[in-house]
Amino acid sequence: MFLASYARFYMQKLNLIAVLTETFRLIRQDVKPLLFATLASGIAMAAATFVCYTVIETVLGMPVTFSLSEPSDGFMVLQLIMVIMTAPIEAGLAYIGLQRALGRPVSARAMLDVVPLTAPLLLISLMTGFVSQLGFALFFVLGIGLLVVLSQANLYFVVQRTNPLKSIIDSAKVMVKQLLPLSGAYLVGIIGLLLAFWPMAMVIASHASDQPVDGTTEMMAATVTLAALCWVIPFFFQLKGVVYKHLFVTPETQSSDEASPSEPGAGNGHFEA
Repeated sequence: MFLASYARFYMQKLNLIAVLTETFRLIRQDVKPLLFATLASGIAMAAATFVCYTVIETVLGMPVTFSLSEPSDGFMVLQLIMVIMTAPIEAGLAYIGLQRALGRPVSARAMLDVVPLTAPLLLISLMTGFVSQLGFALFFVLGIGLLVVLSQANLYFVVQRTNPLKSIIDSAKVMVKQLLPLSGAYLVGIIGLLLAFWPMAMVIASHASDQPVDGTTEMMAATVTLAALCWVIPFFFQLKGVVYKHLFVTPETQSSDEASPSEPGAGNGHFEA
């Protein structure tokens, strides 16, 4: 019965309008869990980055300077630390989005449940990032497609607790069948992120062209960008949660999980959330 149920969901086409409508509805209903998790994660990352920057510069004596042609060793170390911090944060936000999509009570504290999974999540992030960059190097559209197909691997691992490579492969098998509607869904999120960053991008462009704007304009641009991100980032991860629910959760597994709820990553080889 399970295999037949899975096959039915596997072949079902994703309804883009339904996914976006559900995402907007969930954000309007209660954005607080994702918003608080986003703010807490941002503050934690900013503080950790500042501490690491100070240690790298002063204790290790490695200048942190960025250059497109030759970034410094200190910058490379700081970048690696930021990648390590980002891996559980992305998965944690998506996990909260999934719980909201399933109608389950969840709070920003659910982010802490994902922290012990940092090592495998980092491995997934590095592997999917390498494959996507290889795709971009070969053909730009191929890179975009790989980004979409591999985008649910981290959340799949959090839910299923399979090994990282199996999580990538199994999630990609489902995602590739829905590439067109998924591309449309993620395009909405990316456009939102671009619009959110637009005010600060204009300020940065003004400085780059030796036409700096005044401090008041910079402050307004930063405020507008921050306010927009406080809505767009929760929307994006709520979207990921809704997509996961539509593609990977069947009525049978959802009712079974509700009868015996488990911690993230307590999967036993079948689809659950």
